[in-house]
Amino acid sequence: MRLINQRTGVEGDALKLLYGVANSESADGSWIDLMRILLSYLQDERPAVAKMAWDCLYRSLMVPGVKIASRVWKECFEEIIYTLDDRSRYVEYSLDTRDMSLYSTTLLSKVFLYNIHTLAELDCFDDLWLNVLKRLATKLQTPHTAQHVEVYETTLHSLHNLLVVMTAEGIFDQHANLLEVSHDVIRTISPHVMQTLGGRPDDDVARDDPDIGSGDVPSDVGGPDHSA
Repeated sequence: MRLINQRTGVEGDALKLLYGVANSESADGSWIDLMRILLSYLQDERPAVAKMAWDCLYRSLMVPGVKIASRVWKECFEEIIYTLDDRSRYVEYSLDTRDMSLYSTTLLSKVFLYNIHTLAELDCFDDLWLNVLKRLATKLQTPHTAQHVEVYETTLHSLHNLLVVMTAEGIFDQHANLLEVSHDVIRTISPHVMQTLGGRPDDDVARDDPDIGSGDVPSDVGGPDHSA
C-alpha cells in the first residue's frame, strides 16, 4: 500500500499487483480484505488511481480468480457493495458522485445476477435480495437533473433485468411471496416505476445477458458499461 499512497508514478502498477494477488490461489481467506483495500481508493484525489481501483474492483467482483463461498459473497455485499452505495447517496451531488452512483448500480445488479444461484444458497437470501431491491428503487425516485436522469435510466434497466432473471430462473417460485413483497417494496419507494416495469417485454434481458446465472465469464468484463 505504500507504493499506492506515494506519488511515485507506479501507483497504477501497484494496484494491478494487488488485483493479481487478490485473484490468485494464494489469496485464500484474504480476498474480502483485499476488496476492502480496493474500495478505499475509489475516491482517491488522483483520478488515475481512482479509475484503476474501480477497474480492479470491478474485475475482481465480476470474475474472481478464486471460488467465492456464498457466505463470503454475503460479506462482500454488506461491506463492499452496500458501502459504495451508501457513499454515493450521502455525498454532495457532483460528477464524481454521479459516477459513484452508476458504479454502485453496476455492482448491486451485476454481482447479484452473476452469482444468483450461489447467493440463493444463503438462509438470508430473501433479506439480501430485498436490500438490493430497496437500494435500486431508491435511485428510481423522480430525477431532478440531467445527471440524475442518467442514473435513473441505468438503474431502471438494471432492475428490469433483475426481475426478469429472478422470474426466469425460478427464484420467485422457490421463495414464497417474495415476488409480491418485491412489488410492494417498489410501490412503497417509487410507485411510478411499477407501471413502467410492467410494460417492458420480458425477453429484453435475453439479448443483454444470455449467460446470466450460468457461471460463465461475462463478456463485458473489460469494464463497466453502466448497465446490467
